[in-house]
Formats: sequence, C-alpha cells, structure tokens
Amino acid sequence: METLDLIITLQDDCIFSERNATEGAHRALDYIPGGALLGAAAARLYKEIGNSRAFNWFHSGQMRFGNAYPLTEQGYQTFPIPACWHQAKGAKAIQDNKIDAEQVRRLDKCLDKKLPGQPTPQPQQLRSGYVGLNGQFVTPDKSFRMKTAINADTGRAKDAALFGYDALQAGQRFYAQIHCDNDFSDVELKQLKAALAQPILLGRSRSAEYGRAKVEFIEAKSALVPTKTSDTEITLWLLSDLMALDQYGQPTLTPSSQDLGLPKGVFLAENSFLRTRRYSTWNACKKSYEMERQVINKGSVLVYKLESPLTDEHLEKIKAGLGIERQAGLGQMWLNPPLLADEQPKFDDSAQPLITTSAKDEQGNDPPKPALITWLESQQKQNSTQQKFAREARQIARTYQVLMQSARGLKGLDKEVHIGPSQSQWGAVLAAAKSRQSLETFINATDGSFKAKGEGWKDEFWQDENLCSFYTWFLKLATESEKKDGRYQPKPAPLIQHLVREIMAELKDPKGVQE
Repeated sequence: METLDLIITLQDDCIFSERNATEGAHRALDYIPGGALLGAAAARLYKEIGNSRAFNWFHSGQMRFGNAYPLTEQGYQTFPIPACWHQAKGAKAIQDNKIDAEQVRRLDKCLDKKLPGQPTPQPQQLRSGYVGLNGQFVTPDKSFRMKTAINADTGRAKDAALFGYDALQAGQRFYAQIHCDNDFSDVELKQLKAALAQPILLGRSRSAEYGRAKVEFIEAKSALVPTKTSDTEITLWLLSDLMALDQYGQPTLTPSSQDLGLPKGVFLAENSFLRTRRYSTWNACKKSYEMERQVINKGSVLVYKLESPLTDEHLEKIKAGLGIERQAGLGQMWLNPPLLADEQPKFDDSAQPLITTSAKDEQGNDPPKPALITWLESQQKQNSTQQKFAREARQIARTYQVLMQSARGLKGLDKEVHIGPSQSQWGAVLAAAKSRQSLETFINATDGSFKAKGEGWKDEFWQDENLCSFYTWFLKLATESEKKDGRYQPKPAPLIQHLVREIMAELKDPKGVQE
C-alpha cells in the first residue's frame, strides 16, 4: 500500500458545513474532510482517466482520501481528542496549548469508573480540539461573516435573505494522507500528485471569496503503527467518522465486531464512548445530495471483547479502514493506541514535527517577507518613532516659558513683554525643518536670521547657574554632539518639527507665563 503525505495551507477562508440545514445558525467543521480533497482531484482527473479507472480511483475505496487535521504552531501532527478522556469538572486540564496528563483520565479504566478524589469529582468529557503525541493541543481558528442575497431585479439586498458563513480561517496548515492500494502504478500516482500540486479550491462558495488552498507533498513517517497482540480485548480510536452497516445492510451506530469485518466478539458498551451525527454531502458534479450518512463521530472510542485474537489479515484491514465510504476518508482508526493504553495518557516528548515552522534558505537565512508585511512593519516603526518625538518635544517645550521669564528678569522687563525669537523666527525654523538637508543648511548659514548675534536669539537666561542664549540652547537641542566636516549635523527633522510646533503653541498660550 502506497501512502502520500501532504500539507494543505489555506490561502482563503474555507467553508465545510457541519450539516445541510438552511435554517438556523451555520456551523463549519473544524477540519478538512477527505471528501473535499477527493472532489478536488476528481474535478481535474475524472474525464482524463476515463470511467473505468475513475471508479477504482474515486468510488471503490482502493484510493482513500483522508481527513486533514490541523498542525500545531510548531508543525506537529494532531489527532481528534479521544472521547474517553475526562477531567474533573471545573478543572483546567488544557493550559498554554498543552494537555496536563495528571488531570486527564480514561474514565473506563478508573476504579468503579469514577475519578479519584474526595469528594468524588464530577467527570467532564473533553469533546473538541486535537492532540499531538507530545500532548500539544490545538483548536483551529474560525471566522464568521454575515452576508445577504442580492435581488437580481433591483441589484439591492434581498428581503429576508440574511445569512452567515462560519469558516476555517486562511493561513492555517492541515495534514492529510492519501492511501492507495497496490493496484495503482507509479505513473498514476505521479498523475495524482501533479493534479493536486496546482492551487485547488475546497469547500463551499468557491466562486466567491472562499476556498483557495495550496497542497505540498512531504515525506513523513506514519505515527499509526498497529501492533499484533494476543489480547482479545481491543480498543479502536476513531480518527475519522465511521459509517458501518449491520448484517442486513442497514446503517448501525452500535456496530458489532463482525459488522466491521473482525472476529466474532462482544461490543463493550460500558467501556466505549460514542457520539453520532447524520448528514448528506453535496455532489457538485451531479448537483444533488448524496445518500445520507449516519456515522459515529471521529474521536469516539470503541472497545470489543473478541473470541479470538486478531490475525495479520485483520490488521491490514484495520490499516485500510473499516466500514463504507472509505474513499472519502471515513473508517480510519487506530488499534490499541499507546495514548489510551493506561488510565492516564503518556505523552511522547521525543515526537518530531512534520514540518519546520521557519523555513531557511540554503545559506540558513530567513526567507524574504512579503512586501505588504514589510510595509506594515515600517509604518508601525515610523508611527512609534513619531510618538516618541512628540513626547520628547512636549517635555522640552514645557520649560520654554520658564526660560523666557528668566530672560525678562535679567533685563528687568515686564512679564507681558516678548523676549527671545519671535513667532516668525520660529516659523522660519519650522519651514527649514521640512527636510534634514534644508535644516542643515539653515543651521549652518552665516547670513540668515539664525545666528548667535541675531535678534531674539542673542537674548540670555540663567540655566544650571550658567548664562545661556536662546541660540546656544536651541543649537544644542537641534544638533548632534559632533560636527562633520566642520558643519553642525541636525537631529531628525520630525523631532525638530514637533519641538518648534510645541514652542509656538507655548508662545500663543498666556497660561504658560510664570509669575
């Protein structure tokens, strides 16, 4: 049996409806169903390979498109949370995207099927999310958008036609497998890979703004290793929905071991944990619904007591999936998984991620960022710098009225008399501060108004027990400490702009005058 491993990256939000009802709130699945991947492949290959081979590819179960479940941020594979795991009600077994094994119990293995503790805590089932072999926990991100149908006659919103779409958010990565029996040649497998290597559309509303995804094939070692055991009690952890038929060909939600093609045995309902649902899938090619599926939900745990041990043939059958509709990913399960072997889970910290989260080039450098991200980061940095300049300028300008009052005191002037550079002189500085080059020219000019003996600039005041002129004070604030080629080098023009505007605001505000 050949297995293809693939990573699906959502480029748009994708919609996979949980049920077909058109009334009530819309809810989306938190994974990519295998049927969606099958449909994407069939849309490109069905006519090309012909009807005879198309049946083997897409209808017989010889090629099985598995569900795609989310990867963790670090790139680890995850599985549906097992329904047998319980925590004490009110406890927080999941913290920082990690499951605390000490707070989780497989309830059927507990003494008298009760959680330990005094008084006995009420059990609470872990029902949603995905867990990795190392205990990492992930819940896919979703988005919800309200929409309305459009009246074709008026071009406006149609009355009583408001609806919403719950969808998986773009940017998330999912891992899936495609299992192929030995009947498929290498040429056919390359044909399948080539069809899925191109951008594909998944889910509903593909003609609108939803559904774009990218597929990448990888080499991965399977974590599902069924082990042959002489023990006749087996545990089946459903990794996808299971649709089983009884001996009369009718759907059953409590399948016997024989209904699944296993040795005769007893279904241990008291040790099993099942959840069920019913739905019909939409076939876009036929433009109609398929047969209704009555399934046992993924994550359910089935326990059987067999009359005889499993054989190699049974192990191969479990590996290929049980029940019907296997071509769409149904019937995948894990026999006697190590995570469920004991009362408490034992996580494997040595588990390796399927993909690395930060790809490097051949020189070990990070890949270039998209242009939009680079622009947004530059804007954020620029805004942060502008805010810093504004705070610094305001703090300096608040002392300007004190300097003016000191200068008046030296000359014995009334507090209403203006002293220091005028509004027009500060305006000339502001005009020069439009760019760093013009500001440098303004500061170093010998024939302009800004000079040591210039009107207003030459006025002095006391600062730190030393006499200082407005020219010297501003020159120290506006320039770097060292000259270059004998010329003063101004500080960033935006800082000077903020400072001059704050000083001009102080000159207009009589409340700033000190007594």
